[in-house]
Amino acid sequence: MRHYYNNFILNNTTLLCTVLIVTVNGFTPYDASSPISAHQYQQQHVRELLQVLDSSVHVFINDHHSELDEIIKPQPVLDACFAVCCALELTDNDSIGKSGASEAHVKLPYLSRLEEQQEEAELTPNVILTHFFEVPLWDAEFQSLASSVRKLTTSIASTTTTATTTFTDQAGYRDDVEKMSERLMRASDIMAASAKFVLLPSTAKTAALDALDMAVAHGGFLKARTMALSLSQQQQRNEDTITEKDERVVEALYECVVQQLGPQFLTSYGFPCSNLGLRGFVAAARAATNTQRAASALGRIWHAANEAGPLIVVPNLAAAACVKANGMQSLEDYTLVVAFSALGWNGIVRKEWGGTLCDSPNVVVVHALDSCKSWFTTNPVTGAADNGSWWDATLANLVAPFGRVCIVGESMGGTAALRFARHASKSGTVVALVPQINLQDFGSAFNVRNDFGQDDKDRLLASIQQSFETADSDSSTRARVVIHVGRNPDDLRQLLYIENSVREHSALGLQADAPLPRYSSHSSHAVGNNGVRVVKHDVEGHAMGAGLKLKGTLRDVILSDLLGSDSWQ
Repeated sequence: MRHYYNNFILNNTTLLCTVLIVTVNGFTPYDASSPISAHQYQQQHVRELLQVLDSSVHVFINDHHSELDEIIKPQPVLDACFAVCCALELTDNDSIGKSGASEAHVKLPYLSRLEEQQEEAELTPNVILTHFFEVPLWDAEFQSLASSVRKLTTSIASTTTTATTTFTDQAGYRDDVEKMSERLMRASDIMAASAKFVLLPSTAKTAALDALDMAVAHGGFLKARTMALSLSQQQQRNEDTITEKDERVVEALYECVVQQLGPQFLTSYGFPCSNLGLRGFVAAARAATNTQRAASALGRIWHAANEAGPLIVVPNLAAAACVKANGMQSLEDYTLVVAFSALGWNGIVRKEWGGTLCDSPNVVVVHALDSCKSWFTTNPVTGAADNGSWWDATLANLVAPFGRVCIVGESMGGTAALRFARHASKSGTVVALVPQINLQDFGSAFNVRNDFGQDDKDRLLASIQQSFETADSDSSTRARVVIHVGRNPDDLRQLLYIENSVREHSALGLQADAPLPRYSSHSSHAVGNNGVRVVKHDVEGHAMGAGLKLKGTLRDVILSDLLGSDSWQ
């Protein structure tokens, strides 16, 4: 990396010694014999780099309006932004003084990628933002900016050495410089704001995140959010694809959050009141607190449902009247259905099964949404991975007053239905469509978070198996379990992880992971009558619900399994 910083360092030798330390030798480990604490050492480091950034911006602003042949290259500002980013990525206070430069480089993929980013000819394509948990400090916009800076400075150098440069050429370059300068100033504003947020006292940072939790739950904000989503839905066309619909949802959420919360949480901390500023704030909050609180706060409203998550209770006027007249014990006569949502085609979560269950008067429906994209293994309040402990505790309180409890879900929702099957009542049913029991069997389409690793997936698998294979334990279910699968090989393979399913199929001379015979006279076939039943359908692909709906059987299948009085209707 040494040559990359030559121009910057030669022109700013005194101020930029800390940049040299970070970029060439790595982050200097904290010396335990130092008279200052590790936290103070880290904060001092950030302050020094913030000074470098401020100096670079000052020089650039003063000089970039000069004649074309005297334009100062924007590289020093970009370098300073990158150096601050590197320092902020090392703000995990527990690691300071415990890891050397080599380990620091492992934590900083940016150090080995920045030059590669500047070599990229194409800008990073836009993708739908489905969650904030991995929003990086070095945003994709900065990666794009790095590429633009390199190309522009190369063009300027070429133009200034060409004697035949025309006025039109100079005007075109000037326009490019102005546009690049605006982007560069936005990037520097975000990096400076991020550094200043990290430098806030701990109490101030905690207060900011507490305020964010309150803001996303405030009635005024939720009303504005509902209006934004409603307008987005009105603008949808019948021919829109699900991706186009999801893009409209994300655009509406961005606009609402920036407009409603921007003045309090972006402008007041120095971040631009924009989509990029919002992402910068979340990334800075994560670096400053070593938590995912900001990401999880926004996650509770970053979905397609009009109401805030993670639990949405569908109003039931009759049940509400009973509770008002007779107290919570009156819910003994009602059935609670917990409907876990799937990941969604593009990661935009929606309420599911509401239409199927809307005509059941004695049923209270609660939608469970995991906008953390973690298969319901993350605490949606703090953003901390807890293998579903928050959901277990919350569901235990939720189901307590009801006489009958049933659970339903598809795909990721089906996984959750099995994981939390213990909360269904003995008289209830757990219905799981194409559940992902072992996520290792599925491809990259379901790897939406890099921090959801092998250990997390193994724990999830173990918890699911305990749900209905460990007899008489607190984690096992007393309810009936019905699993629906189609012809998708990965979905069928999940049945091999269920001991009861394998045993029941073997008793009939069948393979648990074999699909329904293609030319069978039946559209489905059920196996099992001892607590767990598997129903195989003549449906292609992973979208089981859509396949059954196309056949006109979805409603009958779900209502019969979920709410039918006969044990195996």
